[in-house]
Amino acid sequence: MIEFLTTLRLAPGQDAEALFAAQGEAMLARPWPEVGALHKRLPIPGGGEGLDADLVLPPAGEGWPLLLYIHGGGWEAGSPGTHRRVAHELAARGFATLVPRYRLGPGDRHPAQLDDLDAAIAWAQEELGGYGADPSRLALAGDSAGAHLAAALAVRRRLAGRDDVGAAILLTGIFEYHDGLHLVGPHGHDEASQPLLDPADFEALREDPVVNPLLGADHLPPAFVGAGSEDPFADHSRRLFESLEAADVPATLDWGAGLPHLWYLLPGLPQSAAGLDRAAAFAHDRLEETVAS
Repeated sequence: MIEFLTTLRLAPGQDAEALFAAQGEAMLARPWPEVGALHKRLPIPGGGEGLDADLVLPPAGEGWPLLLYIHGGGWEAGSPGTHRRVAHELAARGFATLVPRYRLGPGDRHPAQLDDLDAAIAWAQEELGGYGADPSRLALAGDSAGAHLAAALAVRRRLAGRDDVGAAILLTGIFEYHDGLHLVGPHGHDEASQPLLDPADFEALREDPVVNPLLGADHLPPAFVGAGSEDPFADHSRRLFESLEAADVPATLDWGAGLPHLWYLLPGLPQSAAGLDRAAAFAHDRLEETVAS
């Protein structure tokens, strides 16, 4: 798995399903952090048909900040179930962690994904106080394509006049969709095969700061940008951090020397837990600053 995550290409004779199944079994075999509750498949109105989410709550207390975690999977795979482990990790670090299902490409194209995530936020802001969360303190997070969608969602909300996202945790993300497309997935994508945009809109959206949030850094909230030096997308994180600095947006670049794509989600790596500790601390600090101001 580590070899795959440094190239995002399958070795000759390697089977993607078997690779991911083995990784899933390895994650299940390791002790999971203690949490207070797991609520599976909570129905969410207002988005695509069958929209729902997992909610994982911290082990004690109440009034926790709300973290909307957007799963990765190249915009065409993944679910709340595939990311239940990282949701537990973040809930154990003090967040009411909501992982929504969203429509996937290529069957559903942009902006369907963002519409579903906006619906999840609207529902959470109305309902999750009843679960002990404080939705007024909202952070977004995601990994890989999920980090792209988290950044895109933050930019879109800010451009629409909604200034309710207090922090973002962006883990090994893809922040310039058009530039990174050829690296996505075991075989890569091109304009014709890509999973998110209608090919007819591909060129027209090249300069869109929602599709390419690297161009909209001045509309992002304070951001924890997590990268691994051996990640094929490492340059996206570095350039996003530089753009955030240039726009005077508070940001941290968490650079994992020698580490691959998605290293924060690999509990077998000794660096993973410490990386999530730093990400959680950043978001907590920024959300507290929002309340204080």
